[in-house]
Amino acid sequence: MALLLALSFLGLASEAVAQTKSSVTIAPKSGTVTEGDNAVFTVSARRPVPTSNLDVDVVIHDLGPGDFVPNGNEGRRRTVTIPANAGSVDYTVPTVDDTADEPNGVVRLTVFPKPREYSSGGSSSQGRVTVNDDDETSVSIPSRGSLTVYEGDEETFAVEISRGLVKGEKLEIPLVFPSDPLLATATRGTDYTLSCGSAAGVTCSNLNSGAATVTFTGPSASKVTITVTVLPDTELAEPNENAQIGFYLGTVKATGLGGGADGAGIVDIIIRNVRGALVFSPTSVKVSEKGTATYTVKLFSEPSGTVTVTVGGTSKTDVTVDTDSGRSGNQNTLTFTASTWNTAQTVTVTADDDTDTTDDTVTLTHSATGGGYNRVKGNVTVTVEEAPVITITPRGGAVTEGQALLYTLTASKPVRGTTLFDFEVKDAPSADFLDPGKYVVQAGFLRNGENKRDLMISTPTVNPNDKVDEPSGYVTFKLLPHGFTTPSRTQPYYTRNPASAKFLVRDDDPTIVSLARVGSAGSVAEGNTVEFTVGLGRPLIRAVIGGKAIDETVEVPLSIGGNSGVDTDDWSLALKTGQGLNTGVTLSGATTATPSLVFSGAGAQTATLVLTAVDDNTAETGERSDVELGPDGTGANGFDRTGLDTNVDGGADPHPTRNSFSVDVTDDATPARTLTLTLTGDATAVTEGNDKTFTLSLSQGLVLGESQLVVLSISGTATRGTDYTLACPSSLPVGVSQCSQLNDGNFPSILLVGPITGESVTSLALTLSATTDTIAESGGETVDIGFGTLPSPLGFDSVATTDNLPVFRINDASGGGGGGGGGNIGGGGGGSGTPPSTVDLAPTFGGASVDDQTWEEGRAIRELVLPAASGGDGVLTYRVTPSLPAGVSVDVATRRLRGAPLLPQEARSYRWTARDADGDEAALTFSVTVSEDPKREGIREATRRSLAELGRKAMTAALDTISARFGAVVGNGLSVAGQVVPLEAGSAAAVVGAEGAVAWQQHGSSLGALLGESAFSVKLAGPSGAVGSGDAPAEGGGPLWAVWGRGDLASFAGEGNGETEYDGWLRSGWLGLDARSGPWVAGVAVSREQGWAEYRTVATTGRLETMLTGIYPYGRWRVSDGLEVHGVVGAGWGEARHRTEAGGAEETGDVSMRMASLGLQQVLAQGERLSLVLRADGAITGLETAHGPSAVEGLSADSWR
Repeated sequence: MALLLALSFLGLASEAVAQTKSSVTIAPKSGTVTEGDNAVFTVSARRPVPTSNLDVDVVIHDLGPGDFVPNGNEGRRRTVTIPANAGSVDYTVPTVDDTADEPNGVVRLTVFPKPREYSSGGSSSQGRVTVNDDDETSVSIPSRGSLTVYEGDEETFAVEISRGLVKGEKLEIPLVFPSDPLLATATRGTDYTLSCGSAAGVTCSNLNSGAATVTFTGPSASKVTITVTVLPDTELAEPNENAQIGFYLGTVKATGLGGGADGAGIVDIIIRNVRGALVFSPTSVKVSEKGTATYTVKLFSEPSGTVTVTVGGTSKTDVTVDTDSGRSGNQNTLTFTASTWNTAQTVTVTADDDTDTTDDTVTLTHSATGGGYNRVKGNVTVTVEEAPVITITPRGGAVTEGQALLYTLTASKPVRGTTLFDFEVKDAPSADFLDPGKYVVQAGFLRNGENKRDLMISTPTVNPNDKVDEPSGYVTFKLLPHGFTTPSRTQPYYTRNPASAKFLVRDDDPTIVSLARVGSAGSVAEGNTVEFTVGLGRPLIRAVIGGKAIDETVEVPLSIGGNSGVDTDDWSLALKTGQGLNTGVTLSGATTATPSLVFSGAGAQTATLVLTAVDDNTAETGERSDVELGPDGTGANGFDRTGLDTNVDGGADPHPTRNSFSVDVTDDATPARTLTLTLTGDATAVTEGNDKTFTLSLSQGLVLGESQLVVLSISGTATRGTDYTLACPSSLPVGVSQCSQLNDGNFPSILLVGPITGESVTSLALTLSATTDTIAESGGETVDIGFGTLPSPLGFDSVATTDNLPVFRINDASGGGGGGGGGNIGGGGGGSGTPPSTVDLAPTFGGASVDDQTWEEGRAIRELVLPAASGGDGVLTYRVTPSLPAGVSVDVATRRLRGAPLLPQEARSYRWTARDADGDEAALTFSVTVSEDPKREGIREATRRSLAELGRKAMTAALDTISARFGAVVGNGLSVAGQVVPLEAGSAAAVVGAEGAVAWQQHGSSLGALLGESAFSVKLAGPSGAVGSGDAPAEGGGPLWAVWGRGDLASFAGEGNGETEYDGWLRSGWLGLDARSGPWVAGVAVSREQGWAEYRTVATTGRLETMLTGIYPYGRWRVSDGLEVHGVVGAGWGEARHRTEAGGAEETGDVSMRMASLGLQQVLAQGERLSLVLRADGAITGLETAHGPSAVEGLSADSWR
């Protein structure tokens, strides 16, 4: 009974009954071998054991990182035979014993799926054996001889290993420092230090004290650089020192390396003493903003060679230095030699201004190199004294042109002595508010002790009203930073942000709008156009007023009418298109009699419009259209009526004269157009095995929007497609869209379509190829080709045809005459016809060729007739090698390629071969490329969404099922198909037999329906044999254990991105074991979940099935009265199967699942029958597919709640 319940709730009962094929698994004999030994795997077949020999295909993979499987064995399918009734057989994979140091590796043997013969899948369908390498890893310090380093300098050496390590490998290399004075007199950490370079997976420890170690941890680089820095000291007359560092053979510790590691290396360093110092005069200087100061530098003692001193410390400061005023630009180095070391050299310091009002301090650094002065340093302090900062501010707001400008002059601190300030005054852009030649430079002043004064530009400040339309704008005052003032006023000044002041001046003159026709003033025929312009007296601008960008805007109303009977149906209005036209112009109300133009933004000035006289197919005379600027509105001569968007300060006025035009419209007539088609060719007969051409001609080339379907009428005594074939050129000329059913079918036709640009060809050459046979037709055969019934053309009023083709005659290639003979050799007239026995003719394709083909996955290819060969001995047989892409076939009798490729394919070469009776061959080569179906990405997206929904349902089922276990266990019980059955001792079997049978009858034989409403829970005895109650432990103090099971059945439906919809359901069975005692509950559940999802896209439909086995540890902890914390984690594995409705092959891939959930529950109020509980949960689940077919490969779908 318990076993039946467990199988049922895991969803396995029905599958066990239906199982007919053996399940094949692979397991290693030993998990680890050494290179050169054999890796042995046991291949087993169970459930059931096969009663006859079972051939199982397996694949060997060398998973690395080491390489231990011979190339001839890797990646190829092998067959293993399991003898009848044996159940298993061992399979041996040899490994290579080489001398190369390499990481340990893994050899995998995998069952190759053969669903019709056996089942496989999941982790049991493959076995893995670890192969350990036995070759030693080499460790070394490449020798550089004895190294000499001066105090303050540095040197480097490398610690190298023969290869980079991989994950799980580790080398610990100690560096040993001799204490023998004969080997080393310098002290590590005092006289010199070591530092570790940056290298992947490499760390250094205790380099300057203690046990120094260099550690390589995989994955790692194969080399690390160690830097030795010799420290300078204050002793100017000490002897040279030497140091020795290194490591010795046998000290390297290797972890995870099969062959271990060994090696040696040593580094010798001699330290040279440094004597010297830098002398500064003075050691500190003061400088004003925008001012300069100097100091000098020389050496303390004579150097051993050239010394270079570099001045630094100016980065991110307002100070610059120059060590050589005789050269352009700022220099920052000084050079001393044995003859100039005691000569002081000058450094010039310049201070710039800044935005603060406090003094600044900068420390200039000096670093010496060469001549025994390496690492010698010294500093000079620079104090930058702050000067007063001047600003100016406009007063009084905006002014109208002609008014004065007022401003306030302010200093950041009182000035010392009366100080003059000069300003540069600039007019507003695109305007002329200032008197020409005046106010280029203005002067302001502050008296001694002042820091603020109100000033103005003496009148007249700006031009009076000049009657010129111009944009409003800013007149700008800019302080001229000329450093110090006159000698009597010694205090300098500097500008600060804002360094200028802007005065807004508004123009008061209107913008003039004019309208004029473009070109001649004559009449226009219906269907033709009149072009006209609406222009402004000046281009508009984008102005920045008060820090906000504002586009100048003028709205111009138009009025379009005409004489009696003319209305909006007689014309249409639009802006002319083209580069550089209608900048900043928009048109509204174009279909009304009162349209409107809006000019807005920088550069908007001219609108170019097109008025089209509509061809209404109505006879009319004396029609006239009038175009004029709209009414002025309510103001005096301006476009100022309510609702207009004009915002220029002076408003806008229509031009007094250039404000309208009229145009007369005349009727038009269009002549009928006829397309004439002609068939031409000569009357010369064609012999079997040869070709004949004829021509289809057009009276004119077709253009875009024109087309004609040419239907041919074909008759005669010859059989089309057998005795002869018809063909268009292999590369269709411009305007020939397709040639259809030329050699079979009842509708032979040629589709002519005008190209996007230019015209189509006006003639098309067609080819009639007479087929060679062995039948003698007396008098030959005939082919009569003409025009069939043609549909109406597109773009023409009618189509006319002229058939100048004669009836073609096909003559036999056989000799004819006297008693048969000749055969396929030549012809002849009479005689016995017996061919010479010494003649051996090979077949040939002549000058024929086959174009390279490009097809699309899932789309029918354009039928391709392959060339026929001629000559040879006897009957020719044809074939294509290698096999064509799946879904495409060749009919060798008619030489036609047809079908639709099922899978994408990169370019592949094929041979079209003709073979005669004695084995001679002729061949043509061509390539075939199959591009991927654009629908495939849509299928992947639909599959991913379906997978996400299955994951979401699986997460919901897990949380709902396991959450029920966090409450108290009230008693043993069984629910079968919704019928509650108490599990008391001695009654379970009877109840299940009676009520279970009724429930099964009510639900039919559907295990899914039964599981959806079934569950059981059985409490087990505690350590003393007693059974606890609720969350209480049994007597004896041990936890309360329970085993439980449950079924679940859930459906779902949804849609995604507007192009995909899907629905399906998930069936799951659960079996669990948990324990509880006091505040905690802990357990684990196993599930078996089977899901189905059907999706529909705009292009196709499909079905996704998943089968998952999952394991879910769970737990609950009661923190305090009423507050609980609970969590669930899960992992699963299984298989995903996908198939499209189109009937493609089923795609199968591995699928994995992971899930995590954390939640809180707080009881807010507890009653006898009703409780108020607050619960919060967060959960996430993800499903991923592994390597497999394209639709189910590498999918990742996450869901959460």
